[in-house]
Amino acid sequence: MSFFQENKLISQVAEHKNLLMLFVLKSNNTISKQIGFDQTILETYDSICNLKISSTSKFSDPVWDFNEELKGKVARSIVGAKLRMEFEKYDSIPEYVLFELKCIIYTLLTIPTTIRPSSKKLKVNTIFGDYKESLLFIDYLFKSISVEYGDEYIQTQTRSLSEISESDFKKAAETYQNVFSHGIEKMLNDISTIYVKQSILSKSISADLKKLKWRNVRANGKEAVKQVLPDFIFERLSLHSTRMVVEFLDIIGLDVKDTYSKKFQVVKSKWLGLDKAQLEIYKAIRLLSKGFPKEEVELKCQDLPDYAFNSNQLLHERTLRKLLRNNIGCELEQLKRYINEVYYCCTYIVAQYTGMRPSELAEIIVQDEKCLDVDINGFTVIRSTVRKKELNELSLFDDLWVAIPIVVDAIKAASYISVIKNNPFLYSNMDTVAYNNEAQSMASGFKNQMDSLISKLFTEEELAGFSFNQYMTRHTLAYQLFKADVGLAVISHQLKHFVDGIERYTSVSKTSKVTLGYGGIGDMLMKGERGNQNISLRKRAEREAIVSLMNPDGNYAGVQGKEHKAKLQRVFEGYAADGYTKENVYDAMLDQGIGIVNVGTGFCYGGEREDFDSSLPCIGTLRCNPVRCSNAIVTKAHAAKWREVYLTNKANLSNPDYEDNHNQIREAMNEAEAVLKLLGEPLSA
Repeated sequence: MSFFQENKLISQVAEHKNLLMLFVLKSNNTISKQIGFDQTILETYDSICNLKISSTSKFSDPVWDFNEELKGKVARSIVGAKLRMEFEKYDSIPEYVLFELKCIIYTLLTIPTTIRPSSKKLKVNTIFGDYKESLLFIDYLFKSISVEYGDEYIQTQTRSLSEISESDFKKAAETYQNVFSHGIEKMLNDISTIYVKQSILSKSISADLKKLKWRNVRANGKEAVKQVLPDFIFERLSLHSTRMVVEFLDIIGLDVKDTYSKKFQVVKSKWLGLDKAQLEIYKAIRLLSKGFPKEEVELKCQDLPDYAFNSNQLLHERTLRKLLRNNIGCELEQLKRYINEVYYCCTYIVAQYTGMRPSELAEIIVQDEKCLDVDINGFTVIRSTVRKKELNELSLFDDLWVAIPIVVDAIKAASYISVIKNNPFLYSNMDTVAYNNEAQSMASGFKNQMDSLISKLFTEEELAGFSFNQYMTRHTLAYQLFKADVGLAVISHQLKHFVDGIERYTSVSKTSKVTLGYGGIGDMLMKGERGNQNISLRKRAEREAIVSLMNPDGNYAGVQGKEHKAKLQRVFEGYAADGYTKENVYDAMLDQGIGIVNVGTGFCYGGEREDFDSSLPCIGTLRCNPVRCSNAIVTKAHAAKWREVYLTNKANLSNPDYEDNHNQIREAMNEAEAVLKLLGEPLSA
């Protein structure tokens, strides 16, 4: 059957709706023939049921699966459930309604322009994603109808999408607990189109679907807000992950490229008593337990100590377990949890400080550091393994990503652990892959790993209302850059490395005629994202900058802090008398483009400019010190930078190289502590 004939079949569904409905509901062609149905309608029905969906699925199947069809043609992050539509899950949807929905999905897969004129071709995972969300809602709608009117009402009154009453649509929308998503919105638009009405449903949907009031709707401009890590989570995750990666590299005897991060090694982990020889034994145990021959294990564990052998023969797995347990003084399960945590930190660092999408990260091979490359300009980059362009044609944030020092360190650590797991992919399960089995990437597992890491570092109270998703690291990076662009302090020193690396790269590669700066890089990261999320994130950054200096209830460190706060309170009292809330005032300031003078780690209340002034009392990276300068005002937005000063100097107290500077170090710590206390901020993240 030709492509044209296949689609003509679907366009006849509305014309023969009443008879086709009987076939679908009875699902018994013999009975249908006996009661005198037109043979051509029966043939039409049979032909639709046998339409080829993919190499392994036909129209009548309860599951449509494209995994075999698209094997090797899609990103690893899409393989699996995203290419599979399981209609059998939605058991409350009547059979004929499901038949209609299948007809719509089939049309979107084959000739989408008949339903969505602006869409030339839609990806299978996009269509399935939209309709998985949509069928959940339709399933809920029919459950609600069944509860209110009974199953018999559905069997006689709502057998088709076009028979659902407007009141039933309204009630379902008002009580549906899931968020009203883009997928549901697109489905409602699809079933309202002229093509679907004339070719599949036979008549229009009775409800005005665009006017439905939904119980759970993302407020305008708020969707992007939920896509970023809160500052305190971003700060603590970055600091903890950096420490874990640097510590692990120390253990396995590899040089740390991000030497600045070593300053944060204040608290030594108990695992620093671990050494590479013990880790090599652990690696051998993991591989032996998965069926690796001893000779293969010895090739992968070339730094095994002599005591792991007996007469030049590698000891039995059980003996090695006992030996290692005695050496490290705890159960091997504890060591496994430590290694898992190090690996989660590696994946977070790479995701957070490259800006890659999940689909791109899923392709990264860390074993033997294969993903790292030095490009034609001498910069360390992560190069995509699935692109086929020449190296000098690759583009930033598309085919390659500048690897700042801590990202290189994270790849090194992940590379070592990848041998333990026998899995070369960055995004992968923490279990060891059995001998001769094929390793798989596991993009969807990143969320589970991050949930595990986050739950270890934060209390339930701190995480109230927070939910991690896989795009969060990319959006958070852009958001933090937008914040820096409007004058808010950089939370993580890694961000500065990131900007410096990319600015140097683009200037040499001549991909940008002007200096990118923070905001320009944020825009590049968000290019191609859904909707106007870059605008939303930038606006949120601007608003945060305004609130940090204009909040009448905020804390302001510095001699002028009290006066500044008093002035703000008087101004806001006037607005309140006119009926405006604080939020109204902030929004108005945002619309008017209120600018803020940035002085690095604070705001200057004395008309000082950013240009360096040797008369300003500064310590280390501090540019604005309210303890010494009466013109300085510091807000909570700058707390992270002061905390960095405190922790860096605390680490320096135990560094032999700084033995002669203890007085100055303590002075810096005391001043940073005083500022943090004025702001009501903790000394550690």
